[in-house]
Amino acid sequence: MAELPASPTSDDSQIDVNETHEALHIAFPSFHFDKDEDFKDVDIGVDDIRLPSVQEAIKASIDEGLAEWERLNPIASIEMLRPYEQRATTQEYARIALRDVATSAHEERIQDLFKNLAREEECAAALRPCPMIQEFLGRHPPTRKSAIEQPPIPSWMFAKRTSTNHTPQKIVRSDSIYLVEVMHPSRLAKRSHFLLALGSMPLTTLADAIYCRAHQYLKTFGLHSKMLYMANRVFVDRRGPGNIDYSLEVRHWLGKHPQLQETYPGFDLPSLAMEDTTLNDLSVQVDAPSVFVHVGNCEHYIYIRNVRLVHDLDEPNVEEYPIRLTKNQHQQKCLVCQLHSAKYVTFDDPMAVDDPMYYCESCYYVAHYDANGKLMASVGNFKVFPYFRDD
Repeated sequence: MAELPASPTSDDSQIDVNETHEALHIAFPSFHFDKDEDFKDVDIGVDDIRLPSVQEAIKASIDEGLAEWERLNPIASIEMLRPYEQRATTQEYARIALRDVATSAHEERIQDLFKNLAREEECAAALRPCPMIQEFLGRHPPTRKSAIEQPPIPSWMFAKRTSTNHTPQKIVRSDSIYLVEVMHPSRLAKRSHFLLALGSMPLTTLADAIYCRAHQYLKTFGLHSKMLYMANRVFVDRRGPGNIDYSLEVRHWLGKHPQLQETYPGFDLPSLAMEDTTLNDLSVQVDAPSVFVHVGNCEHYIYIRNVRLVHDLDEPNVEEYPIRLTKNQHQQKCLVCQLHSAKYVTFDDPMAVDDPMYYCESCYYVAHYDANGKLMASVGNFKVFPYFRDD
């Protein structure tokens, strides 16, 4: 019966560990400093010890060769020759460099100059790490980030939703995506938000996607009329029978100021239906201002900032457009819990610590309603409105 091999003793294991540690310290030696030494003025930057790339090493070798060539045969002496003499001299140097044996000390210096030029293989070998690091890289090869398959948030380059709950419906590859910037309805040039709109969509889809706090407050009163002045044409929303053509007031105003008709062309032409017109139908100009009017006299400047074609990383479902780009903005929190976003704003509220007072939904009902869900008489007569954030 064959004898089983003896198991390694603890001394053998300790020797292997010591050899491994010794090899590790040889590859990565530790630093020993004197505790009393002052290191405030020590430069520990590593920019000056950065290994050059192969291309940089070859360029440095060529620069050294050119400096040696200048000492061997100054360029000023060659420039004094005629053009055909310069070509003959250059050809002579090339023949000397290709000879196997030099016939004079001058030719030997020329041959040495070309022989000392670094080859690509030599530069690559100089940058190759030591065998121990090569072995480590062989066991743990470096990894690279793969190509973007699912962008985390939508952006101008990747019009992608974070999640979809239904089967996507592919858009036409020949379609265009417009980057639309919507301005705040104030006199200051303040940006409100960006939208990614398809060029094949009707203008009503773009208009409905524009967020405005005034519309949130007044939409319950049936103010759904809209007007868009873009590409020197006027477009109105005719989807509802009671919608108002806001361009009539503008035409009446321009009639009183005929000198401004050249500044605002297109109002002398009939209004077009927004639901029957797309962005692709218009000759839009990038960075040219357009005007969007809704809920009476709320006006927004609109700019087409960029246009591009659809690609594979864009949202394929047409129903997801227009896509609003996310924006880091201040959210008004509930002044009671300081946790949830405000849903109501009150004025002259006896239960409030401030005026106006912002409540989330739960804090508002706890402060103003009893256990039976009825408004408490002790809170008095106060004003409450739904709160919508302002872009």
